[in-house]
Amino acid sequence: MRRPCSPGDGSIGPQMVRYAASPKTKGACLMRVVADRYVVVHDSERSGGQSTVVKATDTVTAAHVALKLIPRHDADPTQKVFFRREVDALGRLTHPNIVSLLDYGEDEGEDAFFLVFEWFEKNLLASLPSLDDFGWDDFIEHWGMPLIDALAYAHERDVVHRDVKPSNVLVGDDLTPRLADFGISKLRNQITPGVTVAEFFSRPFAPPDLIGLSSASRDVWGFAATAMRCLTSGAFSDYPDLEAALGDIDVPRDVLDLLRRCTDRDPEARPRNAIVLRAQLREIQEKRRRKWMQPRVAELVFKEGVDARLVKPPLNRDRDVIERALEQEFDGGSHLARVVDPNTHKTYADTLDLVGSRRRLRLVALPEQPTFLVSKVNNIDESNLEMIRRRAWPVVEEVRWTAIRQPAPAARQALEMILAAVDEHYRRLDDEQQLRDENRLFDKWLDLLNAKEDLERERSSPLRYTSAEVTGRRVRFHLADVPESDLLGEERVCRVGKAAPVGGPGVVVQQDDHGVTLAYPTKVEKIPPRGDLVLDIGAARAALRRQREAVVNVRSGVSVRPQLRQLLLNPAGISAPTLSPTPAWFNPRLDEGKKAAVARALESRDFFLLEGPPGTGKTSFITELVRQELVRKPTARILLVSQTHVAVDNALVRLADEELTNLVRLGKPNDDRVAPQAQQHLLDAQMPVWLNKIRRRAERHLEQLARKASVDHKHVQGAFAILELLAAFTDQDKATVRGLAMNRASSAGTNRPDAGDDETASQFAALNAELQRLSERIEKLRDHANVVLDGDLVLPEDLTHAGARDAFDAIIGGNRKLKDLVGLLQLQAEWFQRIESSRDLEAVLLRQARVVAGTCIGFLSHPAVRELEFDLCILDEASKATATETLVPLARSRRWVLVGDPSQLPPMQEEVLDHPELMTRHDLERADIEHSLFEHLLGHAPESARHKLTRQYRMHPGIGDLVSACFYDNQLESHATHDLPGWDKLYKPVTWLDTSSSKRRRENRNGTSVVNRLEARIIKHELAALRRAVEGNLVRNDGEEPLRVLVLTAYRKQMEELRRAVAGPASPLLEIEVNTVDAVQGREADITFYSVVRSNDRGELGFLGERHWRRINVALSRSRYGLVIVGDAPFCQAKTGPLNRVLDYMRKHPNTCRIGTATHD
Repeated sequence: MRRPCSPGDGSIGPQMVRYAASPKTKGACLMRVVADRYVVVHDSERSGGQSTVVKATDTVTAAHVALKLIPRHDADPTQKVFFRREVDALGRLTHPNIVSLLDYGEDEGEDAFFLVFEWFEKNLLASLPSLDDFGWDDFIEHWGMPLIDALAYAHERDVVHRDVKPSNVLVGDDLTPRLADFGISKLRNQITPGVTVAEFFSRPFAPPDLIGLSSASRDVWGFAATAMRCLTSGAFSDYPDLEAALGDIDVPRDVLDLLRRCTDRDPEARPRNAIVLRAQLREIQEKRRRKWMQPRVAELVFKEGVDARLVKPPLNRDRDVIERALEQEFDGGSHLARVVDPNTHKTYADTLDLVGSRRRLRLVALPEQPTFLVSKVNNIDESNLEMIRRRAWPVVEEVRWTAIRQPAPAARQALEMILAAVDEHYRRLDDEQQLRDENRLFDKWLDLLNAKEDLERERSSPLRYTSAEVTGRRVRFHLADVPESDLLGEERVCRVGKAAPVGGPGVVVQQDDHGVTLAYPTKVEKIPPRGDLVLDIGAARAALRRQREAVVNVRSGVSVRPQLRQLLLNPAGISAPTLSPTPAWFNPRLDEGKKAAVARALESRDFFLLEGPPGTGKTSFITELVRQELVRKPTARILLVSQTHVAVDNALVRLADEELTNLVRLGKPNDDRVAPQAQQHLLDAQMPVWLNKIRRRAERHLEQLARKASVDHKHVQGAFAILELLAAFTDQDKATVRGLAMNRASSAGTNRPDAGDDETASQFAALNAELQRLSERIEKLRDHANVVLDGDLVLPEDLTHAGARDAFDAIIGGNRKLKDLVGLLQLQAEWFQRIESSRDLEAVLLRQARVVAGTCIGFLSHPAVRELEFDLCILDEASKATATETLVPLARSRRWVLVGDPSQLPPMQEEVLDHPELMTRHDLERADIEHSLFEHLLGHAPESARHKLTRQYRMHPGIGDLVSACFYDNQLESHATHDLPGWDKLYKPVTWLDTSSSKRRRENRNGTSVVNRLEARIIKHELAALRRAVEGNLVRNDGEEPLRVLVLTAYRKQMEELRRAVAGPASPLLEIEVNTVDAVQGREADITFYSVVRSNDRGELGFLGERHWRRINVALSRSRYGLVIVGDAPFCQAKTGPLNRVLDYMRKHPNTCRIGTATHD
């Protein structure tokens, strides 16, 4: 914006800027103001690439600032999101050697994005002394190390500069170098259309390869090239100049070798980031320092007779002989260790052990004496010497030991230096040990992830199938051998022999004795009739990688909230909520417990932990908390996650029912695990709506272009439609070429050495999925083009790339005016192809979302989310998530509310527990695996940061009181008032059907699992009786939905037996689901039948044992109205365990519980 200059004295005040009209401009001066705050200094503009830098005055602070302007070129919402996302990252970089970002935004008058930085008058080259006056050591000390520290700091936070060069190193009056323009080249690339990436980089300060533009090794090249430019005086404008500089530069040999590696054309040959480069530079400089440092001479005075242990008498009287003996002993270096009393473990700071090649000399620093007294000399074997050296200070060349008398002041300086160095060494060792102790928690989590990765590798054997039946998006595979392990949730791809996989990955949604059913994201076209189902380990490895990254980031203190590390190590340090006035409640039915919990969660600054036993209203708590949070801070971004899809969808659907907008569910489209009511909130479901809005805007723009160019709008539309097709065909060709190259590499056995068959299969699956998407897009674009062309030209179903190009030429024909628009149309078509086939536009939608929901690991599968930071993370079912799964969402957020129930199922890590050899290999203990992070925090967090809900509303009091007594120490109060009329005619609220009177009550072994066919027959009979009762209106369900019945068991083989038993025509009045207990945590039903299964002469309880009490709790706490347990009661009563306590309770409460004989044998 430009404003007329006002007359005045030229002074700058905090609120107003006034300038006198310049005589030179005869009163025509215009004042250029950006963002109504920054006044541009006249004639200060400097252009660089696609941006402009001007010197400006900040009217608020009266300070000079650097104002960088980047043209918007009618930037759309996507590009605006790119801008804000990048500058958010830049704003987090606070380092003494990085130029601070002070402000940013958009200015309508300039039609540009702007960034505001500190102003510096000079850059690096303008600040350096003459080459005659400084060399490598001066450069690295005063300029190089500060810059490499700044780059290492950024790389630790996953921020890459991308354009390191001398002009981007600014120098203040204090001569401190500061790195400027972090990530600006990336910004220009993303928001300036029509400019090639190569234009954003300065030769020879960026490597010639344009792949891996976000690779930190590019900054390594830039640093090395900058160093060479500072240390040479010749031409330095292109890559040949850099090669010449390497031959002429006057630096030490090891420095030259390092610079050559840093500027290697092969990115893999360079140090991978500034962290690695800094370590290598420090090592070189430390060696140089030691080489040129004048060693201190430390005088040793031997106690009477002790020197005879070093040199045999009478030669021990000869000082020269003793001197030669010392030189020989310490020729290979020496170490100094503090002496520790073996009995009291007391450390003596003034007593040291000096060890050489064969001996240990006991040194004592006496008060007021400038020398060390040698009180003992011992010959020690190499193993003991090595043990001392491990913790000792390596003296190396810094000290020379002598028995020759030294001047007292020099001897005193040497002694004091040595004692100080030993103190510093042990202080560092203590710090490192403390860090190791602190990191033990994180290291164990990493060990667990390594164990899980090994397990994935071991379980990835292919499944041979003999036939396949395709039904829409589902395929039923009949397996030659069905494995005992649970395959549900695995992603597998089809492959025939060693050939490349066919199609993309599908998810196992059903499994039985004969085969598996896979669900695919799109309709399945071709499936080989016979072949193998290969585990797609890409998804599993990606999940483990995200967890590993989260652990490392939290451990390193580079998560969104760096204090997260310390809070996990010391949960007692969690801040107490500071309660504010009671808010106006959205849900008037909230009980006092939930109100108190919401109020404390709102005011928590760190963690808030909520224990929510079954039926206590955790979802109501979450819904109220989200609404209250958004009232307090309408711009807040909330991450809602859970380990289970069910819990996420329950909360999300409730929020939608409360008419909250800007909700996004992250997950795969057409994933059966996403609730039908939540499907509309999927990111992939919302994207078409956004794309249609952008398309409508583009169509209006095309119409304007056509009108302006006097071209038939229909012809412009047709040309554009075919250009879109051509762009899609181009991407398809590129993907096909990649596939051919992968096929050749697979056939020749030239895949990466670390890429096994499973990983190769995953890569093929991903490529096949991409080709499938492109094929569907081409079909869609072809149909659209035919509609637009309206019969003028018909594109056939078998249209090829060449055919589309011919069609375009036919449309354009000799129409010169239309030809003039082709360039613009092509740019727009390619842009549409990019945003519709990539995930760029997702960032726009996610930026505007107030609530983003997904599973702990799955939410990060969307690349756009990885750039987001969240104000609040709400993690439901936190007790079921592993520690490493929990850290993934926690690392992206500033505050955390964890909701869970430690009395329900623990994290799903029992597979690792079932492999003792795996645990031994990774040094894991059972305690390292069994406990969730939620339990860890609950056990150590202050009481003010914890709350427990105790009023349950789901279960009939008869069921609720049993669950409270057996699993919650009678802390749960039952407030459910609903009833199922007629249920009492069949059962009590809790009924046990005892099979002990039957000879066929015993379990049967089925592979590694067990089944109980008698219990399956009894449950079948009882369900038939229930169906008759419901259909005969004996049991009345007054709701509109059918009565939901869960049939549960702890064993997968018994689940299959039960499914076969209850199979038959469905009833509109009963909705029956048979499943394992583990699959239904977080779910609820009207009625539950639970099959105990176990009954044997060996007294083996299996999943009924004490260790599995949480599983029993989950099984018995699903029902609203009725719970029926079927099993051998005396067997369960005979041993201590959860069902033993259940039977005791039932006998003491006959009003609500009954133990009866199962008569349906």
